[in-house]
Amino acid sequence: MRFLEGGGEMGALIRAHDWSGTSIGTPDQWPVSLRTTIGIVLNSRFPMFMYWGPDLVCFYNDAYRPSLGINGKHPTLLGQPAPIFWAEIWHILEPLINQVLSGGGATWHEDQLIPFYRNGAIEDIYWTFSYSPVIDETGKPGGIIVACTETTDKVLAFNKIKDSKAELEFAIDAAELGTWDLNPQTNKFIGNERLKNWFGLLPEDEIELDLAIAVIAGKDRQRVADAISTALKPSSGGKYDIEYTIINPKTLTERIVRAKGKALFNDEGTAIRLNGTLQDITEETIARLELIESEQNFRSLILQAPVAIAVFKGKEYIVEIANDLVFELWGKTAEETVGKPIFEGLPEAKGQGLEALLDNVYNTGERFVAVERPVYLPRNGKIQKIYVDFVYEALKDNNGVTGIIAVASEVTNQVIAKRKIEDAEERARLAIDVAELGTFDLNLITDEVITSPRFDAIMDIDEPPQHDSYIDRIFPDDRHIRDKAFDIALKTGKLAYTGRVLWRDGSMHVIEAEGKVYYDDERIPIRMLGTIIDITKQKDADDELKRFKFMADNASDIFILLRSDGSIAYVNSVALDDWGYNEEESLNMNVSDVDIYHDDATFNRAFKKAQQQNIPQYETLYRRKNGSVYPVEINMVSLMLSDQPYLFAVARDITERRKAREDLIQINQRLEIALEAGRLGSYELNLETGIMFCNAQCKANYGLNKDATFNFSDLLAAMLPEYPEQVQNRVNEAIKNKTVYSSEYRVTWPDGSIHWINASGKARYDDNGKAVQMVGVTFDITDQKVLQQQKDEFIGIASHELKTPVTSIKAYTQVLERMLTKKGDTMEAAMIGKMDAQLNRLTSLIADLLDVTKINSGRLQFNYTMFDFNALIKEVVEDLQRTTKKHTIIEELHETGHVYADRERVSQVLVNLITNAIKYSPHTENIILRARLNNNEVLVSVQDFGIGISKEKQSRVFEQFYRVSGAKQHTFPGLGLGLYISSEIIKREGGRIWVDSEEGKGSTFYFALPVESKK
Repeated sequence: MRFLEGGGEMGALIRAHDWSGTSIGTPDQWPVSLRTTIGIVLNSRFPMFMYWGPDLVCFYNDAYRPSLGINGKHPTLLGQPAPIFWAEIWHILEPLINQVLSGGGATWHEDQLIPFYRNGAIEDIYWTFSYSPVIDETGKPGGIIVACTETTDKVLAFNKIKDSKAELEFAIDAAELGTWDLNPQTNKFIGNERLKNWFGLLPEDEIELDLAIAVIAGKDRQRVADAISTALKPSSGGKYDIEYTIINPKTLTERIVRAKGKALFNDEGTAIRLNGTLQDITEETIARLELIESEQNFRSLILQAPVAIAVFKGKEYIVEIANDLVFELWGKTAEETVGKPIFEGLPEAKGQGLEALLDNVYNTGERFVAVERPVYLPRNGKIQKIYVDFVYEALKDNNGVTGIIAVASEVTNQVIAKRKIEDAEERARLAIDVAELGTFDLNLITDEVITSPRFDAIMDIDEPPQHDSYIDRIFPDDRHIRDKAFDIALKTGKLAYTGRVLWRDGSMHVIEAEGKVYYDDERIPIRMLGTIIDITKQKDADDELKRFKFMADNASDIFILLRSDGSIAYVNSVALDDWGYNEEESLNMNVSDVDIYHDDATFNRAFKKAQQQNIPQYETLYRRKNGSVYPVEINMVSLMLSDQPYLFAVARDITERRKAREDLIQINQRLEIALEAGRLGSYELNLETGIMFCNAQCKANYGLNKDATFNFSDLLAAMLPEYPEQVQNRVNEAIKNKTVYSSEYRVTWPDGSIHWINASGKARYDDNGKAVQMVGVTFDITDQKVLQQQKDEFIGIASHELKTPVTSIKAYTQVLERMLTKKGDTMEAAMIGKMDAQLNRLTSLIADLLDVTKINSGRLQFNYTMFDFNALIKEVVEDLQRTTKKHTIIEELHETGHVYADRERVSQVLVNLITNAIKYSPHTENIILRARLNNNEVLVSVQDFGIGISKEKQSRVFEQFYRVSGAKQHTFPGLGLGLYISSEIIKREGGRIWVDSEEGKGSTFYFALPVESKK
């Protein structure tokens, strides 16, 4: 079977295949036509496939093998009938096979899509193939030979190119681009339909190069030619990019276009092609030019605006444009501000709330309008307060806010003028009120009148009036005076008359009326405004002056009326008495006679200035007639009397104030000496930065020299570990409650020694109530602590040593009392009973002293149990009620349940509070004890109605050895330890203790214990 020799992999597979089970039998039975064809197929390097026999058994060669892929038909389907081999595409192949086998001749297919299974899936595969018949020994087609080539990659590439071309054409069409192609060798110019349309040509027309150049506007033609020439040089990289104008020769329509292209060069560097696109940028160019013009107009508008305008760009508010009025407003130059963030170029504006206003406009896009806002800005080298009307308006584009335009106008003069007007109006109103003037507003068209209450009172009118009602009040004999004055007023515009008014009670009053008439554009009177005054009791000017002098003479300060030349027009009797002059001498006095710092030039300036604005308060020295000098404080105001300007001055003797100021300085100096003598260190702590300013003694208290850096973080680091959190909490609590901070803690000095420090301080707050600083003192109390420890040890030893003999004496006393009672010696027994009571008191004092030493040394023991709290209260009250017949202990108990605590220690607290209530309420009868649950605490209060405690002493009642004095300044008996011990017990039980009291009305002591243990 030489025909099967070679053939590569497929030859080996055919030789090894078991053909006995197929319709064509074993190879030795195959006809010559089959053997010859198989030999040709196996030894061909062209992909070939073959069908043979009635079952169309399948063969293929090595060249065809890759087209089957992996994990597919190869090699399992070798020798299988075609319907099985090509099951998934048999509906495509069967008609082709039938055509060839039926004598229909060979087939030919190019780039035919025939998907089949390979590489684990059905794939789309393109083929170019031919089905040809193979004639067997019978002269009929015995099989089919298939010559084929897979063209999948070619077809996919072609389709991609086609898609890309379509996309390109779509993009060009969508972008409304003209395309062109110039052959530099032949000068042949090709363009698409859009470009031909722009050139005034029909789609089928050819484009002559001369025409392509002719449509270019004359002003651009040479520039375009130069650009093309440059692009055709290799040194340019072939780039061609230019904007110019073309003119349609038919419609004469001008179109601004942008030509972009690239030249191609051969190996010799000769341009062989220049092609590209032509884009209509007419609208874009016009819009750009209009935008440029608009921006120029905008900038010109800003620069020439009659108000201050500036433009801030971006979130940094960089000054992009500003006119001269802005620089004048800011007190800055363009070089100092333009191109910089506004608060960098104008740092004086920081911290005035303007940053937040700008941020809000930028973030929200909402306009901000300010009217007469005070702003501090540089003026003549100084920061001055001015008033500004301004608007912040957001600048926006399609992406949102891009900046802010600020329009401002300084209105300082207007504000000052307005305030002067307001002051003048107020003075006028006050003058009207003081002068008891009535005002009226008469509509001369409708005869309606609006009057003030004083006007109605002068005219004796109660009900809502009509104009005639007022006329009726005028005394009949004087109405002609009023009517004549009214007629004159309508002509001259001024009303003035004096007449009498008859009141309902029959009394006659004299009034003086003045008014002004207002006219319309045709000189028709439409309105009259005026005043009336009841001058019945009015006296001449001398009487008015006498009243003023009476007021001035009864004042406690010096009153002076000064003329423009400094001469004194009037002084009150206080001044004359103080200076030592008489009234006749004062008539020829000048201000220089009393003011030792007076000079004429300064006075003249001040006098003129006072006519326009208020003169600030100032201090000077006055000289008496006897030559003595004393300080005064001057308040001065301008007055117009009989159309003449005066200065009215009020001088106050400030000798005592100055002395107080000097005394204060001395007190501060003494305080510094006291701080130094008492080794008290002072500090100022910045609560925001933690920076501390300490004097030398403060640093010495921590073992540091005066030049050492010592801030709050250094202070916390110097403390023993158990103190920083406690100190920080106390500082925060003092800040929150606005109370004095106080704490004791131990610190480690740099030399390793341990020292006790007592520190106190109080926070200072800004205008917004925020704590910004803490000021206080520190004191090294190490020596006191050592003494305290020694004292506690002594008290502990002494108390312990006293306890045994006192116990023995008490036992003997009780035995002796029983013996005497038994004998019937009642008087002696009573005396012994009093002695026993004093021994009980002594035993209690000894127990308190022992408890204090245990507390201070940390050895106070607690035995925790769960007990019924109300039951304990009842036991304590029952025991204590026996000790007093004068007081009644009233129980107001609510359900409290059980508490986990030391029952005996809590009982000790209750006893202390109740006995104190009895002791300090000697003149009242009731003591009220209350208990209830409050959240997770048992809240207990003991209320008495005794002497009470003043507010300033309440913070000290829980201190060691502190006793509250009674109203008659006698001291109640005791060591002042009970409340201290009670406080320590409650604190160590995890509870709270406090007092609420009012002096003279009694006290209520509270304590609260947690229901569940926190230990």
